[in-house]
Amino acid sequence: MQGDNRPSSGRFVVSLICFFLSAVMAILLLVTATIIWLSAHIGSFTLSALIVGIGFVILTVSIYILSIRRSVEEMREQVKTIYDVAQLVKQGYEWVSGKLDFFIQIRNSLRN
Repeated sequence: MQGDNRPSSGRFVVSLICFFLSAVMAILLLVTATIIWLSAHIGSFTLSALIVGIGFVILTVSIYILSIRRSVEEMREQVKTIYDVAQLVKQGYEWVSGKLDFFIQIRNSLRN
């Protein structure tokens, strides 16, 4: 009876996907409306698209610099640590493999 009160994970995933698709569509419609509005005021669709594009580039760079850069640097350090550990594991595996090959060769030579 415990499972009756909890929503299934499938419905949650579908709801999450629908939410993100709706958010993306809303942003696209907002950008399109902004470009059309700006082009009506300045008389050039191309120039208005360029202005809105530059505005989003400035927004993206400022978001990266102000809030995401530290997280990206931390993730980069974590990936570097994982890479270093993987290299050590590989070296350890190669060392153990070499020793086992040596002992197998000794055993085979003693049998012959």
